[in-house]
Amino acid sequence: MSQPIGGIARISAVIDRIRPVVIVLGLLVLGAAFGIAAWAIQKDYLLRVAGLWNGVTGSARGISAHASNKAMAEMAVQVMQWSTGVVGLALLVPRRKEGAFFRWTAWLSLLLAVVFVAASLLGLLGLGVHHAAISLDPTCTIDGPCDHAPKVIPPGDWRLSYLGGLAVAATFIAAIFAGCLGVRWVFWGITRLLRGARSTPTGV
Repeated sequence: MSQPIGGIARISAVIDRIRPVVIVLGLLVLGAAFGIAAWAIQKDYLLRVAGLWNGVTGSARGISAHASNKAMAEMAVQVMQWSTGVVGLALLVPRRKEGAFFRWTAWLSLLLAVVFVAASLLGLLGLGVHHAAISLDPTCTIDGPCDHAPKVIPPGDWRLSYLGGLAVAATFIAAIFAGCLGVRWVFWGITRLLRGARSTPTGV
């Protein structure tokens, strides 16, 4: 019986040692991914301003540059997803012994998670209204087909829409991190209650 317990203790000690490094590196990678995505959006915006690409068609150079920007943004999104999962898992896994600061303040992360989720939903609503406003073509009927090329979205509106989406994604990721920390606090509380129940004598 002692060997498995000792093995689990060693694994827990290793996790506790590498957790801060994983969190810091994960956040740095996540920040870099957001920067790359924002840069790809800005580069595509400049293409639209220069008239090389308008979202529907463009010159050969513009189409090629747009494809490159799109690939860069898609790669950044994949990095965001992986780094969010790694950092979230590092925040979720409980420590062998939680510190006093965590025990007394981590419950606030549940409130922050709710606030961030609400902000994300409001952001999505705002983006939806903005997208509907800039995409509406008064020359086409709502319930009928359009017999001409799709409406070209102005570069400024396009950039605002995508940068706004990036901000909503950042807010939702913050909600995920706060939620992971809150779930860890709940798990710690339940574990503490169970340990207290086991240590309480049942006999008279």
